[in-house]
Amino acid sequence: DLPMLVVSSPREMRDAVRRMSHLELVLVDTAGRSPKDDVRIRELRAFLSEAGADEIHLVLSSVAGLRTLQHTAERFAAVGTTALILTKLDEASGLGNALPLLRSCKMPLSYLTNGQNVPDDIEVADPRRIARQILALQGPDKDQD
Repeated sequence: DLPMLVVSSPREMRDAVRRMSHLELVLVDTAGRSPKDDVRIRELRAFLSEAGADEIHLVLSSVAGLRTLQHTAERFAAVGTTALILTKLDEASGLGNALPLLRSCKMPLSYLTNGQNVPDDIEVADPRRIARQILALQGPDKDQD
């Protein structure tokens, strides 16, 4: 029962944000875009600029290779990305790519996803747990600390 609006232009984005300005929190979910498509990245930047977003989280798959992750983070920096979300921990053999990725893009890791059940499988990125996973002392399973 939450309000939802679909927009197809930056101007519609501005109007939608204005219409929802009375709300405490407005989440904007954008369609996926290829990091190789300059036109679509510029288009996304225009949408997000009109939204006036406080935070922009880039969603990346933890099963992707390091070079792909770094390239994608670098390309989407142009839209004002402020944090990263790593998904598919349940499919990854580890988080060895996370540390070099975070070092190279200089953005914090905000959330992790560990399964297909939204919102149950979304969690705040806990630095200690991530460190254990990077060091392979703990697998990407969903245990409780």
